[in-house]
Amino acid sequence: MSKVDRQHFWNLLCNTHDNLPQSVNALTSAAPYPETLCSYRSVNENSLKQLQDNILWFSSADYYDDPFDTYFQINTDRFKDIYDCIRPIFDADNTSLDGHIDTMATLFGIVPDTFKAGLSNTTPDFQKMDRLLKDMREAVRRTLFSICFCENPLNETLWIKYAKNYHGFVLIYDFNQRETVICGTEEKCRNCNTAYTEMPFIYPVYYSNSRYDATNYALSLYVVDMALGKGINIPQSTIDLIMAQNMWEAERVTLIKKKCHENDEEWRMIRPRMHGMRTFIKARPQKIILGLRMPEYERRLVISAAKVAGIQEIHEMYINDSDELDSRPINYIK
Repeated sequence: MSKVDRQHFWNLLCNTHDNLPQSVNALTSAAPYPETLCSYRSVNENSLKQLQDNILWFSSADYYDDPFDTYFQINTDRFKDIYDCIRPIFDADNTSLDGHIDTMATLFGIVPDTFKAGLSNTTPDFQKMDRLLKDMREAVRRTLFSICFCENPLNETLWIKYAKNYHGFVLIYDFNQRETVICGTEEKCRNCNTAYTEMPFIYPVYYSNSRYDATNYALSLYVVDMALGKGINIPQSTIDLIMAQNMWEAERVTLIKKKCHENDEEWRMIRPRMHGMRTFIKARPQKIILGLRMPEYERRLVISAAKVAGIQEIHEMYINDSDELDSRPINYIK
């Protein structure tokens, strides 16, 4: 995907505020899946198990190696304005709460009477809130789950970074084919409450040196977190209304990285927040490429796991006559 196309997709995403079919179609049309999307791996017990079982794990943004992953900012002054509105609501000596509740509701774009009806008489843990305020960036990053892919299986930088300096392997997927995603197709999937029944969306990452303003998203997560266990009883309908004010915010926050990573040509499959529960998807690669420096004993392990997974094409990397990285079937004989 060209830089111009990524810019176009990002502009469209930032100007989309509903999930009507025409809006979703416009976004997917602006970012058609490449013919291949790749996942680089090192060889270890976990990667071999995931290869054999066709598993791709969703990870939160705070897990990734780039400390600036999800390149956003939070306006802490505005966040504290909300916080200052919350405290008096739960002050036992306060006999006039309407003004504070109305202010807080207005800041979230919610009808005050609706918001007022959702507040309980319990006292929240303000000390815990103080700690959360100091760490809002990480709090937001912990709520964003995604799987990372890139367009090029011969990206030298990614072989070094994520495939242990050519000792690992790369998995190649074709998500234009519905049968690539095998979630829900096996007998054991019956007991899985996270299985995908439809093809998940995968979006291109946008690269910029300007941070995205994620204040609204952080504020929404803050209120929902309180509703889930920090002392405020807010009806699900109100939570839904809060999140509706921030349609596509999770995608925007997840899909922006610093411009220095532009050569990664990254795409991300995004999973909504699952209240701290890490989830996975089952997808079968069409091809695997073994690294140039993979030891023979690890080659045997990887090839065996790939065969169990049902991967049809097993290739190895080599340097061709033009002195460039290339791949060929493992039974290649010169």
